[in-house]
Amino acid sequence: MYTKHLSHYWFKPRKVGWFALFYPTNFPGWIVTFSCAFFFVYLLSLSLEMTHSFSDALLLFAPRGIVVLLVYDLFCFRAGQYPTWWRK
Repeated sequence: MYTKHLSHYWFKPRKVGWFALFYPTNFPGWIVTFSCAFFFVYLLSLSLEMTHSFSDALLLFAPRGIVVLLVYDLFCFRAGQYPTWWRK
């Protein structure tokens, strides 16, 4: 697994109810977090400019926003610490 080769984890998990939320702990983790946030806001503003109604903008933005969140989730699972409470 990729995380065995990291000297320091980029993300650490925090348990919130049934969910594991990851927060950045190193500089590369912050870069990934800010990049994903930038693309998220950029895609939202781009979809708002392309349409005249807010509901159409949300329909245009939703698939792209989900892809950005999935990429962030991939980085969190690949470069983050595995939660100890998670079932293996």
